[in-house]
Amino acid sequence: MRKATGKAAMLLLTAALLLLLGPGAAFAAEDTENAGTATAKQKISRDFIEDLIFANNINALSFTDLHTALPCWGEQGTGFFAPYPVLDHKDTVYIYSEAREDSFQIFPVKAGDECYLLEAFIDGKWHRVQWNGISGYIPSAHLDLSGSSAEYLYVQGQDMRTITGYDGERLELCLEDAMVGMGEAFARAEKKYGVNALFLISICEFESANGTSSLARNRNNLAGLGGSGNWASFSSFEDCVDYLANLLSSEYLNPESSFFHGFTTSGVCQTYCGGSPHWIKCVDQYLQNNFEQLHPQL
Repeated sequence: MRKATGKAAMLLLTAALLLLLGPGAAFAAEDTENAGTATAKQKISRDFIEDLIFANNINALSFTDLHTALPCWGEQGTGFFAPYPVLDHKDTVYIYSEAREDSFQIFPVKAGDECYLLEAFIDGKWHRVQWNGISGYIPSAHLDLSGSSAEYLYVQGQDMRTITGYDGERLELCLEDAMVGMGEAFARAEKKYGVNALFLISICEFESANGTSSLARNRNNLAGLGGSGNWASFSSFEDCVDYLANLLSSEYLNPESSFFHGFTTSGVCQTYCGGSPHWIKCVDQYLQNNFEQLHPQL
């Protein structure tokens, strides 16, 4: 994983601290009529951030560390966070403090207000967003998610039904060795089955060592599908990717399936690889690396 180092890391942390600790930023305002200037209830204390700096060493902090510590990162309107308009509904739409409707209603939003995506499809029906300096949760059904210009953001523990929207050419930037040229297959599988393309790529990269493993070379099996003595064979790498995406969509990411244990990497692993901590760690690392490869500015 690439790390933010030296002066760049300090600038990034300083900007994040200003965003977090400044008036009205990423807080649940106690007075909604004066949310921009009212004394706010801080979600994360200054002591916590100082402890994070000393524990991790500022020169070794990655943007993932900062995202884990802070309720939001990046800057609204920079072009990285693309806006999602709120849809027109009869009832008042609120940003909530947690991904459940009985949690605190932080602030009302109206049709046309633009929210910036922080995390998508939590429990399949919530988005974590930033709006006017406030971060919180909004029901996914209240957002217009049709905009093709919306930029995908990966965060660890993400619902793997979250669509990246990357085309085959963009995905080629993640691929190496024998998997070069497979970008279109992964983009097509995401669109067809609704499974995150970077998740598909990361599983295949890890399981097949970028398409160079014995299973990949002899059986076109990129994903370690099957078992000892009964390994699956495919007519092509493309055929394997299509099968994997279908399998994940219909079984591992389907709450009605006996294979289902959650929408995250960890949930899929419980049946896919017996809950192996090594598998979870490695696939998550590939996901992180692939996302950073596509967004070197972070």
